[in-house]
Amino acid sequence: MITKFRPGRGWVAITKDELATKTSSGVVFRAFENPEYFTGIVKAIGLPPITTTGKPVFADYKEGDRVLVVCPKDYRSEVDVYTLVDQFNVLLVIDKDTVVT
Repeated sequence: MITKFRPGRGWVAITKDELATKTSSGVVFRAFENPEYFTGIVKAIGLPPITTTGKPVFADYKEGDRVLVVCPKDYRSEVDVYTLVDQFNVLLVIDKDTVVT
């Protein structure tokens, strides 16, 4: 398992949240991942992307934040336990207890 790294410019590494497979009353079900979005914890952020005018665009989130990412499966990469996405695909910073359905 990779333990320390920094993604390339404009990329962010996220560990996906585990999908629930049991309700609070104990009913077991099969979880399906939505192919368009997921939630997870930001593990590493690459250097900020540069605009056409040469100015950096810094992320509004930090390592350790739980986030909602909107990104089709075709536009993200899986490396070990990390999912790499463009920094602009992080839509929201969410609380630990927030459930996204």
